[in-house]
Amino acid sequence: MKPLSAIYWLNSINSLAWSLFGVFVPVYLITLGYPLESIVYFYLLDSVTLFVFCVIASYLCTKIGLRKSMFFYLPFLLMLIGMLYFIKEFNIPLWVIAVTSGMQTALYFVPLNIIFARAANEKKMGSSVGKLMAYSQIASLAAPLIGGAVAVSGGFQLLFVGSALLFIFSGSFLFLISDADDRVEVDFRKVPAFFKKYPRYAIVQVFQFFQKTLEDVIWPVFVFLAFNNILSVGLVGSLLGAGSCFFMLFVGKRADNGSKRLLLKIGALMLAIIWLCRFFIHGQAAYYVFTVFAGFFGVLITIPFGAMAYNISKKGDIAEFNIFRELTILAGRVMSFGLVLMVVGRLDYTFIAAALSGLFFFLL
Repeated sequence: MKPLSAIYWLNSINSLAWSLFGVFVPVYLITLGYPLESIVYFYLLDSVTLFVFCVIASYLCTKIGLRKSMFFYLPFLLMLIGMLYFIKEFNIPLWVIAVTSGMQTALYFVPLNIIFARAANEKKMGSSVGKLMAYSQIASLAAPLIGGAVAVSGGFQLLFVGSALLFIFSGSFLFLISDADDRVEVDFRKVPAFFKKYPRYAIVQVFQFFQKTLEDVIWPVFVFLAFNNILSVGLVGSLLGAGSCFFMLFVGKRADNGSKRLLLKIGALMLAIIWLCRFFIHGQAAYYVFTVFAGFFGVLITIPFGAMAYNISKKGDIAEFNIFRELTILAGRVMSFGLVLMVVGRLDYTFIAAALSGLFFFLL
């Protein structure tokens, strides 16, 4: 199997498994009695750990290769699910779970991003990124809604068991990734140079993940707190995917034709309008409609910007660029969670900040 095909299969099944329960983790913790502030700190620590282990994972790749390094994510991921399952029985501290979550994410995405960047054709990068994201979205389209139904009828523990089995199955695709030309060199001294060479990219990346974190973590929590309905969270996850999956392939091809910056600006403008609508217009039906549109127009940012990132990394120093990128992502996440802690009683205030953050996309 070609490297790209193996990556598509691995990431699609992994996304399916993650979509079954990932969106429900903050809701699960809320139902167990954890205050929202503790959950925000949980995600803050998860983000910091992710960056630290990106550095460690990059070093590991230099020693044992990309594919072998990637195998390490699975045991840590299963540990994460196990700790969520037994969190009350063994009184497991949230910080331990957060650290484990950051570790498994780094061990998965660092080698995955390098393998993908090497395998994809630079001239067709937009299409390749579109396929990577679209196939994952299509595979996991109904997963959040199914996960919500399972959580309501059988409990979160049953949901965790099902997700764990799917993750084990997805790990089998690691054996289909060739380990030829598997080594990578890392010189950490080169990382600061990327901030001087790509300052606008760095700023935009920070605010992209500021906005993305609010969309992926805070918006589902807001919907759950508004309606106190687990199924509503699953529906939000599925609608977000439905609004984007089939549009991704089209946007990927357009991005290959030199329209990346135009697509980014259109997407940023439309998302700003959607965030403002979320602040001013309320109601269950309205929230679901806004979620579909957010998925649809969010593609205009994630695919062209992702293609730009992978093309930069292909110019050399892929591992160093990944560390630089994770630094900017960490900054965006810390800013978003920091803002949530400041307005924890009025989460809708973060929607105004999300709308304003779209202005930074016009720097490109």
